[in-house]
Amino acid sequence: VKYHPVFSAKIEQRLIERFGVKRALVALDQPNEEAQRLQVSGLVSNYLTSTLKNGMVVTVGQGRNVSSVAHHIGVITPRDCKFVCGIGGIHPRGGMYNADHICRQLAKKYGGTSETLYAPAYAE
Repeated sequence: VKYHPVFSAKIEQRLIERFGVKRALVALDQPNEEAQRLQVSGLVSNYLTSTLKNGMVVTVGQGRNVSSVAHHIGVITPRDCKFVCGIGGIHPRGGMYNADHICRQLAKKYGGTSETLYAPAYAE
């Protein structure tokens, strides 16, 4: 979005009204892909820090953008949450962009736990 930050709230409100979501996060347009990813990961990381509560279960996807949230450095409030892969499958340990690795990184970052799935299902 190539808007001044002052207008972000209006864009967020329009997205909420149009799509019926509870919250929309708007990142301003950046000159390159990496700068854009850093801004998005900062927004999401701050949102998680203010939203996560102890005992929550969080489903996690995969990819560079989701991975950047797990690796974002910032002030974090520890939360006893469970991070679960939203995409099952067997991935080599340490694959930076796979959901299993991202879950482990988020659990480490927030002081929670991660759950490895080998199929896309989870029940408590």
